Amino acid sequence: MGLSVVYETYSQVSKLLSIITILFIAVFAVGTCIFSCFFSVSETKDIVTIASKIHGVGSVVGFILLLFVPLLLGILSFKTNDITTGMISMIAFVLALFFFVLFIMSDKSKMKETIVVK
Repeated sequence: MGLSVVYETYSQVSKLLSIITILFIAVFAVGTCIFSCFFSVSETKDIVTIASKIHGVGSVVGFILLLFVPLLLGILSFKTNDITTGMISMIAFVLALFFFVLFIMSDKSKMKETIVVK
């Protein structure tokens, strides 16, 4: 399923939300996949370089925008009366948000030796 299919399927419902969804996916592809490929990060987080900063920013922005794609697809699906796809998308959004928060929390020192990081 390409981006053009997403646009063709949902543009009649809301061109703005369809374009935003495609834009979020494209920014994820560039930020997370391409930037992370070309700008490597060291094995330890102690060494900070320009490349590791670009890698980090690209990954963060890409994943945060990708997080909202199921929400947008759910809204668009509900607008087309596709309740099943809408519900699956909303469940996917809630789960993605939950696991993203766990991922962020696992890097914090306060979370060491908790159920989050074992």
